Amino acid sequence: MRHKFPISNFQFPVLLLLFFASCEKVIPIDDDPSAAKLVLNGLPVPDSRAFVYFAHTGFFLDPSTDHPVAGASLTLTANGIPYTSDSVSRCRYFFPYTVAEGDTLGIHVSTPQGDIYGQTYVPYRPRLTDIAVANRAPGTALRYYRALFTLHDLPDYREYYNLTVSVRDSGLRRNDWQRTIDTIDTVRTTYFLLAENPEITGSNSLVIPMMGYLYTRNLFLDSAINGQPCRIALDILNIVDTNEIPPFKHEYTVTLQSLTPARLRYLIDVSRQTSSGNFFTEQSQVRSNLDGALGVFAGAASSSFSFNPDTLR
Repeated sequence: MRHKFPISNFQFPVLLLLFFASCEKVIPIDDDPSAAKLVLNGLPVPDSRAFVYFAHTGFFLDPSTDHPVAGASLTLTANGIPYTSDSVSRCRYFFPYTVAEGDTLGIHVSTPQGDIYGQTYVPYRPRLTDIAVANRAPGTALRYYRALFTLHDLPDYREYYNLTVSVRDSGLRRNDWQRTIDTIDTVRTTYFLLAENPEITGSNSLVIPMMGYLYTRNLFLDSAINGQPCRIALDILNIVDTNEIPPFKHEYTVTLQSLTPARLRYLIDVSRQTSSGNFFTEQSQVRSNLDGALGVFAGAASSSFSFNPDTLR
């Protein structure tokens, strides 16, 4: 018996097959180990032991995550004094030196493939005083807090600042999808709006409201406040999650980082990589400040304060 089928029954599968057939292309893959690139990353901060990550890139089908470089010798110079690496753990080379504010650091790596050089300085921690936090919307479905503090900027010293707000969630929360009660203990970045700061809001304006959050740019320079105390106000907003089971806790932490120019570029490049959200776009490269290798050697210093909204009036 001969059957007749409407053409629409086959239209989508045929078009889909033609789409993939038309996109077929043979792409050569270079898996030559000699083509691997040297990579060094060092992000020193005050009061931490100095270390850098040093390895070479690997073939993307290689299941291992660390690729050590044979025959490498690393030396850290801190304020003109050299220190040789005294321990290695998973391509992390540690030095017998504790980083301090105002340090001038250099890194020299000798390898069979060539030498690598990098240098940076470690900024001073931002000085924050007159810290105050208030609950702007008590008893409502909106978590809305105003955090105030004074930033004392160093005179005649170019500062690049990165402002972030994170919250630690801990307690029990109902999971409507799985009909369970989950134990939560996580730290996440939350969103804020720089308010009433005419000196620095030029590059920190509101971008877009989405899902109850306010997204802002959080990087600014000290060019408008050079050496002057600056009163900073943050409006921190979140929607109350009705699935949280009291007494569910939230601890907010406001952190202000002082960055070197290379650390600033690093944050911008990493942010671009993680925020594109488009599978078909090429990942942007992290700009390097090293001679002889990929990667970043750049310092930063931070100050922070925390508050528990349950203690606010």
